Amino acid sequence: MDVGARASRAAGGAGLPASGKLRCEVVVIGSGAGETRALAAALNVRAPLTVRANLLKNTRDELIATLRAEGSLVVATKISPWGVTLTGRTNVFALRAFKAGLFEVQDEGSQLIALACEARPGQLVVDACAGAGGKTLALACEMHNKGRLIACDRDLRRLDELRPRARRNGVHNWEARAVQESSDARVADLASQADVVLIDAPCAGGSTPPRWRPSRRGNRRSSSGMRGW
Repeated sequence: MDVGARASRAAGGAGLPASGKLRCEVVVIGSGAGETRALAAALNVRAPLTVRANLLKNTRDELIATLRAEGSLVVATKISPWGVTLTGRTNVFALRAFKAGLFEVQDEGSQLIALACEARPGQLVVDACAGAGGKTLALACEMHNKGRLIACDRDLRRLDELRPRARRNGVHNWEARAVQESSDARVADLASQADVVLIDAPCAGGSTPPRWRPSRRGNRRSSSGMRGW
């Protein structure tokens, strides 16, 4: 039996995806079967519904009070200073707070990636694999809507999804650029100019545990904050 199957059976799962097999083998070699079983168990649990307070419009404490007033059961996230977890069944997109742009749905891990970039007002910040712009919006909050925030992605349709989100959030210091390659002329003006570059590659639309969504392209994904693009 391969390592992936052993880990999944220990967690009561039906078998990890092929893209997860390498992950489990690496964990076994470096950390042992115990941690592999814990990882497999985490992958079989539904991820919590977490949102990020839009600091351009309210603080996290204000958001928590607003959500509770709307009848939602919420708690602050343990690590992210922006996050709120909804513990009950809630259609967040129907909430008045969402329609007012007081929060965005975003995993705590993604929030921490944006936080680690340490974007500041007045800087030139590039989100190089922006997709629909979840981290772009978080960076805008850190920049207090001041400076230049450039959202890049290979797929212009994904960037189009960012436009209504930015309007709802009150974010106006950003621009979108569809870029096929890093050598593309459309980013030539940014060479050696950016203060912060966020690269969430390979832009495969995957995610990190505990929200593991296997796809035909696999699910290997890494993120890093890089300076001086």
